[in-house]
Amino acid sequence: MDDDDVRRGQPTVHKAYDEWTAILAGDALLTLAFEILARDETHPDALVRAELVTGVARAAGGRGMVKGQMLDLAAEKRGEPSSPTVAHIGELQGLKTGALIACACEAGAILAQAAPGERAALREFGWQLGLAFQIADDLLDAEGDETTVGKATGKDSTAGKATLIGLLGLPMARTLLTETEQKAIAALAPFGTKAAILVEAARFAASRAH
Repeated sequence: MDDDDVRRGQPTVHKAYDEWTAILAGDALLTLAFEILARDETHPDALVRAELVTGVARAAGGRGMVKGQMLDLAAEKRGEPSSPTVAHIGELQGLKTGALIACACEAGAILAQAAPGERAALREFGWQLGLAFQIADDLLDAEGDETTVGKATGKDSTAGKATLIGLLGLPMARTLLTETEQKAIAALAPFGTKAAILVEAARFAASRAH
């Protein structure tokens, strides 16, 4: 849907092969995810496996990534809404990127059958991590070097995409990125030093160069 020729320095599937291969590869990988989650070896408790499947389905489907992608395309292709707000862009990016990342962050807690408060903390961390990742991605598109980033840059403004940079400008977007990184790290407070690797993930998402 982004129609990039290159991602992470490699030709995208529809360029390396063809469009129908890219579509079918996406279908195969999505269904493989559910196959893996439903396997007995994933967790001995069938209710845990069912909760994982449900979580991924919600995060990837019409209430998650698919809805976010639809909002993104509506803004780019049809200019809807004509005057996007911070709230609208936040919803778009949260669903498009944050829903699956939040699901991934909570999945470990589901597997461990953690307490509801711990699950909520990890879910909040995931949402903030996803938003930080997306803001950083927008900044890389606006300012990044194509070779370092590993894909074409400058596409968002050319395509008329609804982004926080387009609405707020670069300085405020950078400030929001820092605030989002701090919110992600704050969500991990209940876990103390056990969450050190997740703290590093938040810092990486906010400072990455590719």
